[in-house]
Amino acid sequence: MTFIVKVGFSTGAGVDPSYLRLDDPVAGLLDVQHLAPDDVFTDVSTDSNGMQRVMSLSIDRSSTQGAGPLVEYAAGTLSLTLRDDNGDLDPTSIAEPIPGIAIQVSKVWAGNVYSLFTGTIDTWEPEHRYPDQAVVQITATDNLGAVSGYNSDEQASSGAGQLTGTRINAILDLIGWPAGQRDIDSGVVTLAATTFEGNALDNARDVTQAEVGQLWARPDGRIRWRDRYDLYTAATSLTVQGTFGSGPGELPWTGQLGVSYSKANLINLVRTTRDGTTVFESSDEESRSRYGDHTPGLFTLPIDNDAQTAAWADFVRARDSVPKLIFTDVTIDVRADEDVLYPQVLTRDFGDRIAVVRRPPGVAADTREAYIRGIHHSFEAPLAWQTRWELEPASTDSPLFLDDPVRGLLDNNVLI
Repeated sequence: MTFIVKVGFSTGAGVDPSYLRLDDPVAGLLDVQHLAPDDVFTDVSTDSNGMQRVMSLSIDRSSTQGAGPLVEYAAGTLSLTLRDDNGDLDPTSIAEPIPGIAIQVSKVWAGNVYSLFTGTIDTWEPEHRYPDQAVVQITATDNLGAVSGYNSDEQASSGAGQLTGTRINAILDLIGWPAGQRDIDSGVVTLAATTFEGNALDNARDVTQAEVGQLWARPDGRIRWRDRYDLYTAATSLTVQGTFGSGPGELPWTGQLGVSYSKANLINLVRTTRDGTTVFESSDEESRSRYGDHTPGLFTLPIDNDAQTAAWADFVRARDSVPKLIFTDVTIDVRADEDVLYPQVLTRDFGDRIAVVRRPPGVAADTREAYIRGIHHSFEAPLAWQTRWELEPASTDSPLFLDDPVRGLLDNNVLI
Protein backbone atom coordinates (compact mmCIF):
# COMPACT_ATOMS: atom_id res chain seq x y z
CA MET A 1 0.00 0.00 0.00
CA THR A 2 1.58 3.24 -1.17
CA PHE A 3 1.14 6.59 0.52
CA ILE A 4 2.74 9.91 -0.31
CA VAL A 5 3.47 12.15 2.66
CA LYS A 6 4.90 15.61 2.06
CA VAL A 7 5.88 18.14 4.72
CA GLY A 8 6.55 21.85 4.25
CA PHE A 9 10.09 21.90 5.65
CA SER A 10 12.36 24.77 4.72
CA THR A 11 15.46 22.93 5.99
CA GLY A 12 16.45 19.39 6.80
CA ALA A 13 14.82 16.08 5.88
CA GLY A 14 15.98 16.20 2.28
CA VAL A 15 15.10 19.77 1.26
CA ASP A 16 16.99 20.83 -1.86
CA PRO A 17 20.17 22.52 -0.48
CA SER A 18 20.30 24.90 -3.45
CA TYR A 19 17.17 26.78 -2.30
CA LEU A 20 17.75 30.31 -1.02
CA ARG A 21 17.22 30.71 2.75
CA LEU A 22 17.39 34.27 4.08
CA ASP A 23 20.00 35.04 6.78
CA ASP A 24 21.73 31.70 6.25
CA PRO A 25 25.52 32.26 5.79
CA VAL A 26 25.78 29.38 3.29
CA ALA A 27 22.31 29.04 1.76
CA GLY A 28 21.55 32.76 1.76
CA LEU A 29 23.93 33.84 -1.00
CA LEU A 30 22.40 35.72 -3.93
CA ASP A 31 23.53 34.56 -7.39
CA VAL A 32 24.50 31.23 -5.79
CA GLN A 33 21.26 29.88 -4.37
CA HIS A 34 17.94 29.98 -6.23
CA LEU A 35 14.38 30.73 -5.21
CA ALA A 36 12.27 27.80 -4.10
CA PRO A 37 8.77 27.24 -5.47
CA ASP A 38 5.89 28.93 -3.65
CA ASP A 39 5.04 25.66 -1.90
CA VAL A 40 8.13 23.74 -0.81
CA PHE A 41 7.28 20.21 0.25
CA THR A 42 9.69 17.46 1.21
CA ASP A 43 8.60 13.92 0.40
CA VAL A 44 9.02 11.80 3.55
CA SER A 45 7.06 8.80 2.24
CA THR A 46 10.01 6.41 2.41
CA ASP A 47 13.14 6.21 4.54
CA SER A 48 16.74 5.92 3.32
CA ASN A 49 16.28 2.15 2.98
CA GLY A 50 13.30 2.61 0.67
CA MET A 51 10.77 1.39 3.23
CA GLN A 52 7.32 2.96 3.37
CA ARG A 53 7.08 5.09 6.52
CA VAL A 54 3.30 5.12 7.06
CA MET A 55 2.43 2.61 9.76
CA SER A 56 -1.04 3.90 10.59
CA LEU A 57 -3.28 6.84 9.85
CA SER A 58 -6.67 8.14 10.81
CA ILE A 59 -8.46 10.97 8.98
CA ASP A 60 -11.67 12.35 10.43
CA ARG A 61 -13.88 14.86 8.60
CA SER A 62 -17.22 15.17 10.34
CA SER A 63 -20.31 17.38 10.41
CA THR A 64 -23.06 18.50 12.74
CA GLN A 65 -26.61 18.29 11.48
CA GLY A 66 -28.53 21.39 12.51
CA ALA A 67 -32.13 22.34 11.84
CA GLY A 68 -33.48 20.63 8.73
CA PRO A 69 -30.99 21.03 5.88
CA LEU A 70 -28.46 23.06 7.91
CA VAL A 71 -25.08 21.31 8.02
CA GLU A 72 -21.88 22.57 9.64
CA TYR A 73 -18.60 20.83 8.85
CA ALA A 74 -15.87 20.65 11.44
CA ALA A 75 -12.21 21.12 10.59
CA GLY A 76 -10.78 17.77 9.55
CA THR A 77 -8.06 16.08 11.58
CA LEU A 78 -5.18 13.72 10.83
CA SER A 79 -3.39 11.26 13.11
CA LEU A 80 -0.35 9.70 11.47
CA THR A 81 2.40 7.33 12.61
CA LEU A 82 5.59 7.37 10.52
CA ARG A 83 8.45 4.92 10.82
CA ASP A 84 11.71 6.67 11.77
CA ASP A 85 14.28 3.92 12.42
CA ASN A 86 17.01 6.10 10.86
CA GLY A 87 16.21 9.08 13.10
CA ASP A 88 16.05 11.66 10.32
CA LEU A 89 12.51 12.72 11.32
CA ASP A 90 13.42 13.19 14.97
CA PRO A 91 13.00 16.87 15.97
CA THR A 92 16.67 16.98 16.94
CA SER A 93 17.58 16.11 13.34
CA ILE A 94 15.44 18.86 11.80
CA ALA A 95 16.85 22.34 12.27
CA GLU A 96 13.55 24.25 12.30
CA PRO A 97 10.31 24.41 14.28
CA ILE A 98 7.85 21.83 12.97
CA PRO A 99 4.39 22.46 14.51
CA GLY A 100 2.46 24.88 12.32
CA ILE A 101 4.00 23.90 8.98
CA ALA A 102 2.05 22.28 6.13
CA ILE A 103 1.50 18.59 5.49
CA GLN A 104 -0.09 16.70 2.59
CA VAL A 105 -1.10 13.03 2.53
CA SER A 106 -2.11 11.17 -0.63
CA LYS A 107 -2.86 7.57 -1.58
CA VAL A 108 -1.62 5.89 -4.75
CA TRP A 109 -3.99 3.34 -6.25
CA ALA A 110 -3.89 1.78 -9.73
CA GLY A 111 -1.37 4.39 -10.86
CA ASN A 112 -3.50 7.36 -9.75
CA VAL A 113 -2.77 9.74 -6.87
CA TYR A 114 -5.71 10.66 -4.62
CA SER A 115 -5.50 13.50 -2.11
CA LEU A 116 -6.49 12.44 1.41
CA PHE A 117 -5.55 15.42 3.57
CA THR A 118 -3.97 18.88 3.39
CA GLY A 119 -3.43 20.98 6.47
CA THR A 120 -0.99 22.14 9.13
CA ILE A 121 0.84 20.13 11.75
CA ASP A 122 -0.29 20.45 15.35
CA THR A 123 2.08 18.00 17.03
CA TRP A 124 5.19 16.05 15.94
CA GLU A 125 6.28 13.73 18.73
CA PRO A 126 9.12 11.18 18.59
CA GLU A 127 8.57 7.79 20.18
CA HIS A 128 11.36 5.28 20.83
CA ARG A 129 10.04 1.73 20.72
CA TYR A 130 12.73 -0.33 22.43
CA PRO A 131 15.13 -1.64 21.34
CA ASP A 132 15.71 -0.42 17.79
CA GLN A 133 12.51 0.98 16.39
CA ALA A 134 11.42 4.61 16.41
CA VAL A 135 8.40 6.45 15.06
CA VAL A 136 7.03 9.96 15.00
CA GLN A 137 3.42 10.55 15.98
CA ILE A 138 1.87 13.42 14.02
CA THR A 139 -1.44 15.22 14.40
CA ALA A 140 -2.70 17.90 12.03
CA THR A 141 -5.76 20.00 11.23
CA ASP A 142 -7.01 20.70 7.71
CA ASN A 143 -7.30 24.09 6.05
CA LEU A 144 -10.70 24.88 7.55
CA GLY A 145 -8.81 24.98 10.83
CA ALA A 146 -6.31 27.34 9.24
CA VAL A 147 -9.11 29.76 8.35
CA SER A 148 -10.25 29.66 11.98
CA GLY A 149 -6.83 30.98 12.99
CA TYR A 150 -7.53 34.44 11.54
CA ASN A 151 -9.30 37.26 13.37
CA SER A 152 -10.19 40.58 11.76
CA ASP A 153 -10.48 44.02 13.31
CA GLU A 154 -13.51 46.11 12.54
CA GLN A 155 -13.53 47.44 8.97
CA ALA A 156 -15.59 50.18 7.37
CA SER A 157 -19.12 48.84 6.87
CA SER A 158 -19.57 47.54 3.30
CA GLY A 159 -21.18 44.87 1.19
CA ALA A 160 -24.89 45.75 1.40
CA GLY A 161 -26.78 43.67 -1.17
CA GLN A 162 -23.77 41.40 -1.69
CA LEU A 163 -24.38 37.81 -2.79
CA THR A 164 -23.30 35.19 -0.29
CA GLY A 165 -20.56 33.76 -2.52
CA THR A 166 -19.10 37.23 -3.03
CA ARG A 167 -19.10 37.71 0.76
CA ILE A 168 -17.24 34.43 1.30
CA ASN A 169 -14.58 35.57 -1.17
CA ALA A 170 -14.36 38.93 0.60
CA ILE A 171 -13.73 37.15 3.92
CA LEU A 172 -11.01 35.03 2.34
CA ASP A 173 -9.50 38.09 0.63
CA LEU A 174 -9.26 39.84 3.98
CA ILE A 175 -7.16 37.03 5.46
CA GLY A 176 -5.02 36.67 2.32
CA TRP A 177 -6.28 33.23 1.36
CA PRO A 178 -4.85 32.27 -2.09
CA ALA A 179 -7.30 32.51 -4.97
CA GLY A 180 -6.10 29.17 -6.31
CA GLN A 181 -7.05 27.50 -3.04
CA ARG A 182 -10.77 28.29 -3.33
CA ASP A 183 -13.83 26.78 -4.99
CA ILE A 184 -16.67 29.20 -4.26
CA ASP A 185 -20.19 29.19 -5.76
CA SER A 186 -22.05 32.42 -6.51
CA GLY A 187 -24.82 32.06 -3.93
CA VAL A 188 -28.48 33.02 -4.16
CA VAL A 189 -29.08 35.08 -0.99
CA THR A 190 -28.20 38.78 -0.63
CA LEU A 191 -26.74 40.11 2.61
CA ALA A 192 -26.72 43.16 4.81
CA ALA A 193 -23.56 45.26 5.15
CA THR A 194 -20.81 43.98 7.44
CA THR A 195 -17.71 45.24 9.25
CA PHE A 196 -15.97 41.82 9.01
CA GLU A 197 -15.03 42.05 12.69
CA GLY A 198 -14.30 38.76 14.43
CA ASN A 199 -13.13 35.29 13.55
CA ALA A 200 -12.94 34.54 9.83
CA LEU A 201 -14.41 31.04 10.10
CA ASP A 202 -17.26 32.21 12.33
CA ASN A 203 -18.08 34.96 9.84
CA ALA A 204 -17.98 32.50 6.93
CA ARG A 205 -20.25 30.10 8.82
CA ASP A 206 -22.79 32.89 9.44
CA VAL A 207 -22.90 33.51 5.69
CA THR A 208 -23.19 29.77 5.03
CA GLN A 209 -26.14 29.49 7.38
CA ALA A 210 -27.90 32.41 5.70
CA GLU A 211 -27.45 30.66 2.34
CA VAL A 212 -28.28 27.19 3.71
CA GLY A 213 -25.06 26.19 1.98
CA GLN A 214 -22.02 24.18 3.03
CA LEU A 215 -18.42 25.09 3.83
CA TRP A 216 -15.49 22.70 4.14
CA ALA A 217 -11.84 22.11 3.22
CA ARG A 218 -11.27 19.59 0.48
CA PRO A 219 -8.55 16.92 0.81
CA ASP A 220 -6.44 18.85 -1.73
CA GLY A 221 -6.56 21.93 0.52
CA ARG A 222 -9.09 24.06 -1.36
CA ILE A 223 -11.79 25.83 0.61
CA ARG A 224 -15.10 24.67 -0.84
CA TRP A 225 -18.22 26.79 -0.42
CA ARG A 226 -21.39 25.32 -1.87
CA ASP A 227 -24.51 27.39 -2.41
CA ARG A 228 -28.08 26.25 -1.85
CA TYR A 229 -28.78 25.21 -5.43
CA ASP A 230 -25.63 23.22 -6.15
CA LEU A 231 -26.82 20.23 -4.11
CA TYR A 232 -29.75 19.94 -6.54
CA THR A 233 -27.78 20.36 -9.77
CA ALA A 234 -24.30 18.82 -9.34
CA ALA A 235 -24.07 15.39 -10.96
CA THR A 236 -22.54 13.66 -7.93
CA SER A 237 -25.37 14.92 -5.69
CA LEU A 238 -28.19 14.50 -8.18
CA THR A 239 -27.55 10.87 -9.16
CA VAL A 240 -26.52 7.84 -7.11
CA GLN A 241 -22.76 7.25 -7.29
CA GLY A 242 -22.90 3.72 -5.90
CA THR A 243 -25.38 1.31 -4.32
CA PHE A 244 -24.13 -0.46 -1.21
CA GLY A 245 -25.78 -3.65 0.03
CA SER A 246 -25.60 -7.43 -0.03
CA GLY A 247 -27.49 -8.16 -3.24
CA PRO A 248 -26.26 -8.93 -6.75
CA GLY A 249 -24.46 -5.98 -8.32
CA GLU A 250 -24.36 -4.05 -5.03
CA LEU A 251 -21.15 -2.86 -3.41
CA PRO A 252 -20.59 -4.52 -0.03
CA TRP A 253 -20.70 -2.67 3.27
CA THR A 254 -19.39 -4.19 6.48
CA GLY A 255 -20.18 -4.24 10.19
CA GLN A 256 -23.39 -2.66 11.42
CA LEU A 257 -25.36 -0.11 9.43
CA GLY A 258 -26.26 2.94 11.51
CA VAL A 259 -30.04 3.36 11.75
CA SER A 260 -32.08 5.95 13.63
CA TYR A 261 -35.81 6.42 14.07
CA SER A 262 -36.15 9.28 16.53
CA LYS A 263 -37.98 12.51 17.19
CA ALA A 264 -34.64 14.23 17.86
CA ASN A 265 -34.50 15.83 14.41
CA LEU A 266 -38.19 16.72 14.26
CA ILE A 267 -38.79 20.39 13.31
CA ASN A 268 -42.22 21.93 12.81
CA LEU A 269 -41.67 25.56 13.82
CA VAL A 270 -38.84 27.83 12.61
CA ARG A 271 -38.48 31.46 13.69
CA THR A 272 -36.14 33.94 11.98
CA THR A 273 -35.23 37.60 12.16
CA ARG A 274 -32.75 39.84 10.38
CA ASP A 275 -32.97 42.94 12.55
CA GLY A 276 -33.93 41.62 15.98
CA THR A 277 -37.38 43.19 15.87
CA THR A 278 -39.49 41.60 13.12
CA VAL A 279 -39.76 37.84 13.58
CA PHE A 280 -40.94 35.52 10.80
CA GLU A 281 -42.45 32.13 11.59
CA SER A 282 -42.89 29.06 9.43
CA SER A 283 -44.87 26.21 10.94
CA ASP A 284 -46.51 22.90 10.09
CA GLU A 285 -49.76 23.05 12.02
CA GLU A 286 -50.66 19.41 11.50
CA SER A 287 -47.29 18.32 12.86
CA ARG A 288 -47.54 20.71 15.81
CA SER A 289 -50.97 19.36 16.65
CA ARG A 290 -49.75 15.78 16.62
CA TYR A 291 -46.26 16.06 18.11
CA GLY A 292 -46.23 19.40 19.92
CA ASP A 293 -43.81 22.20 19.11
CA HIS A 294 -40.32 21.23 18.00
CA THR A 295 -38.27 24.33 17.23
CA PRO A 296 -34.53 24.97 17.01
CA GLY A 297 -35.03 28.47 18.41
CA LEU A 298 -34.71 31.91 16.87
CA PHE A 299 -32.22 32.44 14.04
CA THR A 300 -30.77 35.92 13.52
CA LEU A 301 -29.57 36.09 9.92
CA PRO A 302 -27.38 38.63 8.06
CA ILE A 303 -29.89 38.72 5.16
CA ASP A 304 -30.80 42.13 3.74
CA ASN A 305 -34.56 41.80 3.12
CA ASP A 306 -37.70 40.41 4.69
CA ALA A 307 -38.80 38.23 1.77
CA GLN A 308 -35.63 36.15 1.78
CA THR A 309 -35.69 35.91 5.58
CA ALA A 310 -39.25 34.52 5.51
CA ALA A 311 -38.37 32.16 2.64
CA TRP A 312 -35.37 30.89 4.65
CA ALA A 313 -37.70 29.84 7.47
CA ASP A 314 -39.99 27.99 5.04
CA PHE A 315 -37.05 26.17 3.44
CA VAL A 316 -35.48 25.06 6.71
CA ARG A 317 -38.77 23.93 8.23
CA ALA A 318 -40.15 22.05 5.22
CA ARG A 319 -38.21 18.79 5.42
CA ASP A 320 -38.42 17.28 8.90
CA SER A 321 -41.94 17.87 10.20
CA VAL A 322 -42.54 14.13 10.73
CA PRO A 323 -40.19 11.50 12.22
CA LYS A 324 -38.32 9.41 9.64
CA LEU A 325 -36.35 6.20 9.67
CA ILE A 326 -32.87 7.18 8.47
CA PHE A 327 -29.51 5.58 7.81
CA THR A 328 -26.87 7.45 9.82
CA ASP A 329 -23.59 5.83 8.75
CA VAL A 330 -22.12 2.98 6.76
CA THR A 331 -18.65 1.37 6.81
CA ILE A 332 -16.71 0.11 3.80
CA ASP A 333 -13.87 -2.43 4.06
CA VAL A 334 -12.01 -2.23 0.75
CA ARG A 335 -10.63 -5.76 1.14
CA ALA A 336 -14.05 -7.05 0.09
CA ASP A 337 -13.39 -5.88 -3.48
CA GLU A 338 -10.46 -3.50 -3.83
CA ASP A 339 -10.89 -2.87 -7.55
CA VAL A 340 -14.34 -1.32 -7.14
CA LEU A 341 -14.22 -0.07 -3.55
CA TYR A 342 -10.97 1.89 -3.57
CA PRO A 343 -12.22 4.23 -6.34
CA GLN A 344 -15.34 4.80 -4.25
CA VAL A 345 -13.70 5.59 -0.90
CA LEU A 346 -10.93 7.67 -2.47
CA THR A 347 -13.14 9.90 -4.64
CA ARG A 348 -16.32 10.51 -2.63
CA ASP A 349 -16.73 13.96 -1.06
CA PHE A 350 -19.33 15.76 1.02
CA GLY A 351 -22.75 15.93 -0.60
CA ASP A 352 -22.17 12.96 -2.92
CA ARG A 353 -25.28 10.78 -3.23
CA ILE A 354 -25.18 7.05 -2.57
CA ALA A 355 -27.82 4.38 -2.02
CA VAL A 356 -27.70 1.93 0.87
CA VAL A 357 -29.71 -1.30 1.15
CA ARG A 358 -30.47 -3.20 4.34
CA ARG A 359 -32.03 -6.66 4.38
CA PRO A 360 -32.96 -7.61 7.95
CA PRO A 361 -34.54 -11.07 8.43
CA GLY A 362 -38.22 -11.16 7.60
CA VAL A 363 -38.25 -7.65 6.12
CA ALA A 364 -38.29 -6.61 2.48
CA ALA A 365 -35.16 -4.92 1.13
CA ASP A 366 -35.05 -1.33 2.40
CA THR A 367 -33.19 1.00 0.01
CA ARG A 368 -32.55 4.64 0.93
CA GLU A 369 -30.56 7.34 -0.81
CA ALA A 370 -28.28 9.55 1.26
CA TYR A 371 -25.76 12.35 1.05
CA ILE A 372 -22.31 11.78 2.49
CA ARG A 373 -21.86 14.20 5.41
CA GLY A 374 -18.80 12.77 7.15
CA ILE A 375 -15.73 10.85 5.95
CA HIS A 376 -13.49 8.79 8.23
CA HIS A 377 -10.51 6.82 6.90
CA SER A 378 -8.41 4.44 9.03
CA PHE A 379 -5.37 2.38 8.06
CA GLU A 380 -3.10 -0.05 9.91
CA ALA A 381 -0.09 -1.56 8.14
CA PRO A 382 0.21 -3.69 6.19
CA LEU A 383 -3.24 -3.83 4.56
CA ALA A 384 -6.19 -2.91 6.78
CA TRP A 385 -8.17 0.03 5.37
CA GLN A 386 -11.71 1.03 6.31
CA THR A 387 -13.81 4.06 5.47
CA ARG A 388 -16.92 5.12 7.39
CA TRP A 389 -19.34 7.61 5.90
CA GLU A 390 -21.77 9.68 7.96
CA LEU A 391 -25.06 9.99 6.09
CA GLU A 392 -28.01 12.37 5.71
CA PRO A 393 -31.24 11.48 3.87
CA ALA A 394 -31.05 12.75 0.30
CA SER A 395 -33.74 14.98 -1.14
CA THR A 396 -36.34 13.18 -3.22
CA ASP A 397 -37.99 16.38 -4.48
CA SER A 398 -37.46 17.93 -7.88
CA PRO A 399 -36.68 21.58 -7.06
CA LEU A 400 -38.15 24.60 -8.81
CA PHE A 401 -35.78 26.95 -10.64
CA LEU A 402 -37.46 29.95 -12.21
CA ASP A 403 -36.98 30.32 -15.99
CA ASP A 404 -35.55 26.79 -16.26
CA PRO A 405 -37.32 24.83 -19.07
CA VAL A 406 -37.01 21.53 -17.15
CA ARG A 407 -36.98 22.52 -13.48
CA GLY A 408 -39.26 25.54 -13.82
CA LEU A 409 -42.55 23.67 -14.17
CA LEU A 410 -45.31 24.53 -11.73
CA ASP A 411 -47.03 21.47 -10.19
CA ASN A 412 -43.95 19.42 -11.07
CA ASN A 413 -41.17 21.13 -9.11
CA VAL A 414 -40.98 22.41 -5.53
CA LEU A 415 -39.58 25.66 -4.19
CA ILE A 416 -36.16 25.53 -2.53
